[in-house]
Amino acid sequence: DRAAVDETGENWITADGQRYTLSGSVQVYIRRNGSYYLTSWSAVRDTRDYALTAWYDSTDSQGGRVRVVVAAAR
Repeated sequence: DRAAVDETGENWITADGQRYTLSGSVQVYIRRNGSYYLTSWSAVRDTRDYALTAWYDSTDSQGGRVRVVVAAAR
């Protein structure tokens, strides 16, 4: 599933009032001019600078994790 990120932490995000934990191997990309570039979570986690979209496999209560995050500069 996909969600627009509202808030972020060191290893978590919130979206639509739900908290999700990042996978230890989360893949983070920045989208720029129609291309995607691998980056780090710490480089893009500020939601004032980036609009973030997260893909997760299921909720935390079901053992799920965020597997991919895509950032786009605001």
